[in-house]
Amino acid sequence: MKYVLTAVVATLALTGTSCLPPIPVSDLAALATASLAEVVEGETVELQAAASNGAPPYLYRWSVEVSQSGGQELLGEPTSQTVQAGPLLVAGEYVFRLTVTDSQGFTDVDYVNIDVVEPDPGEVFEVSIDGVPLIPLGESETLEATTSYAGDVSFVWEVISGQGDLDPENEQATTVTPTEIGTLLVKVTMFDNAQDRSIDAQFEIDVVEPEVLRVEIDSPTTGVAEEEIGLSAETFGGSDDISYQWEIVDGEAALEDENTSQATLIADAAGEITITCTVTDNEDGEQATAQITIDITQANPVEPFTVEVGQPRLASPGEEVSAEVTVEGDPGELTYFWRDVTGDPIIVNATGENAQINLTSSLTTHIVAEVTATNEFGSTRTETDDLYISVIEDPDPVVVFEFEEFGIVRVQLDSENAPISVANFLSYVDEEFYNGLVIHRIEPGASFQVIQGGAFEPEAAPDYPSGDTMPTHDPIINEAEFGASNDRGTIAMARTSDPDSATSQFFFNVSDNSGSLDYNPQGNDGYAVFGTVLEGMDILDRMIEEVELSGSGGFHAVVNPLVMTSVARE
Repeated sequence: MKYVLTAVVATLALTGTSCLPPIPVSDLAALATASLAEVVEGETVELQAAASNGAPPYLYRWSVEVSQSGGQELLGEPTSQTVQAGPLLVAGEYVFRLTVTDSQGFTDVDYVNIDVVEPDPGEVFEVSIDGVPLIPLGESETLEATTSYAGDVSFVWEVISGQGDLDPENEQATTVTPTEIGTLLVKVTMFDNAQDRSIDAQFEIDVVEPEVLRVEIDSPTTGVAEEEIGLSAETFGGSDDISYQWEIVDGEAALEDENTSQATLIADAAGEITITCTVTDNEDGEQATAQITIDITQANPVEPFTVEVGQPRLASPGEEVSAEVTVEGDPGELTYFWRDVTGDPIIVNATGENAQINLTSSLTTHIVAEVTATNEFGSTRTETDDLYISVIEDPDPVVVFEFEEFGIVRVQLDSENAPISVANFLSYVDEEFYNGLVIHRIEPGASFQVIQGGAFEPEAAPDYPSGDTMPTHDPIINEAEFGASNDRGTIAMARTSDPDSATSQFFFNVSDNSGSLDYNPQGNDGYAVFGTVLEGMDILDRMIEEVELSGSGGFHAVVNPLVMTSVARE
């Protein structure tokens, strides 16, 4: 998940793939265009950025707003005026966003839509090879060139490496006969006789010792409970006197005709079933075994539903906390089970919709609520949600950050104005989640200075803002409307453009950023402040001045890992 931080004046945002809508105070106009409005799957489109009015020079930033294949379609620098989008591999609508910033810090956005359509199969000039990838020496198999292309084509086969014979060499199908053990690489070239072009495909064959007994299982890899699933075994090598033995090695199911080459599997419930087939050559006693795993789904499955136990919360030592699970949907008859992951609490009414949790830990207690639904057919489905309860003896607990090569920063948390953010932050602290992670972003501007971390391990941080972040808890709601101001010396929750998306990431306000990051009912959802720096502002100022950065505008990544060796309660 990407996190970006933007000031209204400096047009920087603590967001993910998009920025918060700027307050319209300028006549700056962004214009996004594309070389083509509709393309075929696999093609690339050129995106052009332009701007008018406002105060040049302009800064441009492209991002993917709507994607059908993971949001990684931009090629080249996203800050270039012209970028390549593609290849666009999956049919559907793609939307690209252009953000333009002028020299006075005002921004405007524009969007361009690209429709990607599937190609006509008859127009796709492609070829592939169907065949058996393993052949015993001395045996022959058929290879066939397959294509959906509707034009006038011809084929030529040849051996690229290894030893073997092909007959014929100029038809759509050929028979391959290997002449030595090893790897045989065969190529077919398809010629378009009308357009003077060609395309190749290759096929690798493992050539094995002759007369080596082996078995392959032909079966679907998925099935439905209480329905018959056919299993078929094919042997290669050995004599004609072969016996078969099917066996279930993992999972609950029944087998019929387990001593023949064609068996039947029937599973009573959903789950994975692993089956083996052992074949025996009755002339010399040689054996071979193959294995397959089949994923069984339930017949008449339970309708999907969601489970929620609420936001992270704070509690006093030894307090009894009431917890309630809310189910959205109508999946059938419900049963409940509350269990602890950490904290070793005493749970009263652990099989009820409401539970009483007697806290015994002085840190964070992690509770999981499991809800199982059973429908009229007896099918079941289980969903869970997590509840984090952080115990605090002092209403304003202190957390100590220890930074490699820089020193210690002490922060006092504000449980009165931001109880959810504090409980969420302490849950990560008590898990030692932050230990070994890095500060991945520093914004050193004269009027906008922030230090952001809590997402990346050292090896992933240089890829910010597109690197892989650490797995986190569920997002929390935004408390910016009720919390303190983003003044110098405060710590706040980072998030994406969705106000209620904060998880583990935080940032220090090294400058007074209240004008751009505080909640404003006229259009700024704000960033929730949940603590104040008690000691170590000089450390944060040094980071602003000394840490080597890359990037420009509102996206400055830390070049060399700035590791948080420890983040713990005082």
